[in-house]
Amino acid sequence: MRVGCSGFGPPDRGPNALPFAGAQQTNATNEFPDGAYRCVPLKGMIMWNSHAFNLTGQPGTLEAWLNFTFARPEERKHAAQAIFDRSAIFRMQVPACQQQEICNLHYMAAGSQLFELTSHMHQRGKRWRTFRGAFTCQGQTDAPGNPIACDPLSPSQCADGVDCVNEAGGDPMERLLYTNVLYNDPVQLRFRPPLAFNGSVAENVLTYCALYDNGFADPRTMKRQSTSPLTPWGASTCPTPTTCYAGRVCAPCSGATAEERNRSCDSSAGAGDGLCDGCTLYGGVTTEDEMFLLLGTFYR
Repeated sequence: MRVGCSGFGPPDRGPNALPFAGAQQTNATNEFPDGAYRCVPLKGMIMWNSHAFNLTGQPGTLEAWLNFTFARPEERKHAAQAIFDRSAIFRMQVPACQQQEICNLHYMAAGSQLFELTSHMHQRGKRWRTFRGAFTCQGQTDAPGNPIACDPLSPSQCADGVDCVNEAGGDPMERLLYTNVLYNDPVQLRFRPPLAFNGSVAENVLTYCALYDNGFADPRTMKRQSTSPLTPWGASTCPTPTTCYAGRVCAPCSGATAEERNRSCDSSAGAGDGLCDGCTLYGGVTTEDEMFLLLGTFYR
């Protein structure tokens, strides 16, 4: 088992790789505005990174089809580029029975024309919002000294008494570009005409935020050690559970051994109904873990 095409293909695939397609839904269409185009080499090796789940007990067959529409020379005016912002892909850290919203800033180059916007989360990603402008906690920075991005409609990222502000101004609801609440069928938002980024540095920014729920609304949905597969590297993202899944649900576990931790979760002493199985939710490559990816397409 590998992550994507790691360890496969020609030795020069890194610097010479050219992504040219991708989809999150069973059927997806990339629609380009007039004059925009992307290039595909006439020859080479195609590395097809296919994510699929077979939830049955029988072997299954996966087929994928990609249809191209060719642009005539006079139609090729603006080379399209992809947004694949993974700078905060694994930033979440959500204890069992809690929620956490995280935010990040994506800087668009001056002259960018954004024509498609979408998002990527896993099953515990409950809401995604993308705003135009740099929304940050006023006067706050993280350890490296960077401004802390925040959701102006729910600024839980800021310290008490600190406002979530945008240097460029504007009402947050008017600045809200994109909302998605279905992780496995995310909205593909298209801008026609494209959204132009020709303003100040503060204006040429996207602030994007995702809310993760690790059993807060329903403790039965918390990440569990017993149902979390090992990573492709053979490691566990929950080597020791921290939270009671049964008995004293959502209470912290205690004890040095699995038996002691389960007993610490009993609804009453000696009840034998406790199960220490809840885990903190981190980033990872399986759907039992999470991701935080801003996706889109633009040209300059």
